[in-house]
Amino acid sequence: MTKPNFTFHFADEPQFRANSPRQTLANNLRSYRKHSDRYKVKRIGLHRYTVQMWHQNSPIAIIEINSSAG
Repeated sequence: MTKPNFTFHFADEPQFRANSPRQTLANNLRSYRKHSDRYKVKRIGLHRYTVQMWHQNSPIAIIEINSSAG
């Protein structure tokens, strides 16, 4: 069984969605959570997260499973 591919994109630029290795995204999520005074990470579904800055209420980035992967 293969592991899922994930994508990362900024919320206001979904056309620039890019595939990212799981290790890179895991490292990014750890980094966002470590700096909890700057970022909020919210799980919005199975294999789907939003990243927000504390002074904004809208998400700035979205990490999700690549739905176009076979």
